[in-house]
Amino acid sequence: MHLGQDPGADQVPAPANVRPEVFSYEGLSAKEAESLRRTAADIRRFERRVSRDLLLIGDNLTVAKLLLGHGRFGGWLVTEFGWTPRTAERFMRAAKVFGARNDAVATLGPTAIYTLSAPSTPEPVQQAFVARLEAGERLSLNEIREVTQAARQAARLTRRVRAKLAKVHEPLSPAAEKARAAADLILGYLGERRDELVALLENIDGAALVDLLRKGATASNGVEEDVA
Repeated sequence: MHLGQDPGADQVPAPANVRPEVFSYEGLSAKEAESLRRTAADIRRFERRVSRDLLLIGDNLTVAKLLLGHGRFGGWLVTEFGWTPRTAERFMRAAKVFGARNDAVATLGPTAIYTLSAPSTPEPVQQAFVARLEAGERLSLNEIREVTQAARQAARLTRRVRAKLAKVHEPLSPAAEKARAAADLILGYLGERRDELVALLENIDGAALVDLLRKGATASNGVEEDVA
């Protein structure tokens, strides 16, 4: 996988959510099983190297951006690597989030690192996974994807609820405050006839209503009548 490639582009989700601790080499000769174990160990070592390099690239890109400034950084990326700023941001974000703990994070593949360091992944989720890695756990990409997706959805829901609550508790304008007070007063007298009043108030001339209420009179066929 090219380090600048979009995360997940070359990943095929595993069929199981839980990663087995030990693979069964049943049916193979002892020599074949040992050869495959060595191959797996080599691949894990290569993967750790790739992940460490990913974080180092992020550190170097951060330094380059500081030296070049935002205006020239994009052109430098295109000229030197054929990368977009979005690609560089993934490296730099991963280095910023996990750079100080690269030994633990290096056991993950690039896609897992990109997923965990994404800005949409809540920090408590990032820290929880890092703590498990530092404790020696082996984490599957499937689990990381499922947990981060659920956490992101929960965070979005929380933001929506907070926005609605903030809107509910927004200070009302003076006119809106008067309208609320008037509605409370009217509803206190109407009781079950509220719906009847609502129907009458639809599409009426508000100024005319206010004028009639001030006069304490009702209009019938254009003639003003005294109210007993």
